[in-house]
Amino acid sequence: MNKHIEGFRFSKLVVIQSLTSHEVPTGRILGEFISTLDSFVEKNLSFEIQNCLTKDSLVHLLRTYIQEAKESGSYPILHFECHGMAYGEGLALANDENITWPELALLLIDLNVACAFNLFVFFAACDAAYFIEEMNANKPSPVYSIVAPSDKVNPSELMRAGRIYYSELFSTTNADQALRALKREKLECGQWFGLTAEQWFEEVVTGYVKDYCSAEAITERARCLYQEQKRNGGGASVGSIKRALSRKHSSFVDEYFQKCFFTHDIPKNTERFSDLKRRVERQVKAVLSQPRYKL
Repeated sequence: MNKHIEGFRFSKLVVIQSLTSHEVPTGRILGEFISTLDSFVEKNLSFEIQNCLTKDSLVHLLRTYIQEAKESGSYPILHFECHGMAYGEGLALANDENITWPELALLLIDLNVACAFNLFVFFAACDAAYFIEEMNANKPSPVYSIVAPSDKVNPSELMRAGRIYYSELFSTTNADQALRALKREKLECGQWFGLTAEQWFEEVVTGYVKDYCSAEAITERARCLYQEQKRNGGGASVGSIKRALSRKHSSFVDEYFQKCFFTHDIPKNTERFSDLKRRVERQVKAVLSQPRYKL
């Protein structure tokens, strides 16, 4: 049976560990701690630890969870304990193989759909906040929510962080409160980062409108498109291109919303995130009503 945390549902916590035999088994240690929490035991929550030493084993495991979610409605919280790739490009596994963020995101998109948009992922890996680059307002979101460090972290920081976060999460069933508790934990480098798809959608869409939908920005874009069409033999005028771009503003929030939240695959998301959609539409309308956004 799925349990409720504010904002999402889950049925079990899965710690996916990919560390060599001579490293501190931070995932196993975290799992042993969580399994003794009164708040975890009292709620009759289930826990798994999975050692994935290779890329193939990780891919197979995630596909197994996709199938489980489809067949039995089992929605996991995924907690990754491994190294991050250089330059924040993905996860480094125990056998020196890598899985890049785009590769992982494709698997998580399928899992998020199978979990009815309830997938929560905690990355206990260096530079893992760069996964946010795979979340965009105009494409399917691979997760409902993510927690990750912005920079390099050491094993002791990861162990403290996991204990703080899950102790708060399972005792309060409030993910925002758990994140606030985690962010109070100072890191030697960077900070802990947490975001939901809702928060990111609102930030990206409103930011896009403010930065790229002014009359000046649209005129410049129309000129560039006109020159490109001219080189390719097209004949639309700058004015007609500007009008077409302007008309798109009236529908793009709904278009992006449907893509980001899988409303075709998960119709219930239309109602579940309806307040978000209305709020973003109001913000976009308010921005576009300002003089500098009038064509």
